[in-house]
Amino acid sequence: MQKRNRSISVLQDRVCIVTGSSRGIGRETARCLLSQGARVVLNGRTSPGLAETEALLQAEISRSGAALPAQRERRLLAVTADVSTEEGARALVDETIATFGRLDYLINNAGVSMRGAIEDLREPALDRLYRGNLLSAVLPTVAAVPELKKTGGTVLFVSTVGALWGFPGISIYSATKAAVERFAQSLDAEYRSAGLRSRLVLLGFVENDPHKETLAADGTPFRHNRRAQQTQQQAARAIVSALTGSRRRVITIPSGRALSWAKRCCPSLVARILAGKGKSFHSVTRKP
Repeated sequence: MQKRNRSISVLQDRVCIVTGSSRGIGRETARCLLSQGARVVLNGRTSPGLAETEALLQAEISRSGAALPAQRERRLLAVTADVSTEEGARALVDETIATFGRLDYLINNAGVSMRGAIEDLREPALDRLYRGNLLSAVLPTVAAVPELKKTGGTVLFVSTVGALWGFPGISIYSATKAAVERFAQSLDAEYRSAGLRSRLVLLGFVENDPHKETLAADGTPFRHNRRAQQTQQQAARAIVSALTGSRRRVITIPSGRALSWAKRCCPSLVARILAGKGKSFHSVTRKP
């Protein structure tokens, strides 16, 4: 209980951008931030889904704050923008400042997943993953840095244990997410002395929304079933906890922490195990 009270005091009235928050982990992270008193900027590439999430969360704000006059000021903003472009990333930050006057936290959550063999990779998949995982983390950060330097703010990158190693079946997903970690390290090296903090959260496989699509190696989308290691709510709580915590890198599942240890201590064993599993390691069952 003491830890929760600390989070509330830290996040109360702080302005937080959550990219890719029209659904899934991003939506749950926004909900968690709102419950702790933050002002939240939602973001998505298309308007219909974003508007639906905005309406849902606004209704929850109205119900929970009915007896709290101090909470009735604006706490939610939705910005439709493609943050894998300079224009979209800049628009997101500009609208945030125009509405709330400051920015305290940027959560780079937007991302794209994939499944498929290396020999089947085609340019459309490579382009989508590069833009959806790397540019969508880099460009909002570039746009937000001047504002975050003013507030001593934090950039948090949502990543995956799949970034810890080049896994079979998710090669470019692993590669782009690993690149995000290197960017996060560079951000810390350049701006820690200016008071800006960098955080990285590596999640396990999180439950999907029913209609979420993943990219095949050739770039075509498909839906699939796979047993989840974390619920969306668990992932969101881990993200918000890391946002206000002192650790720069958080791995949220035990198997991920074990892999991180094994990677340092016996990398050749890890390589042999994964090579033995081959393409079956990240195999999924496609939905019709």
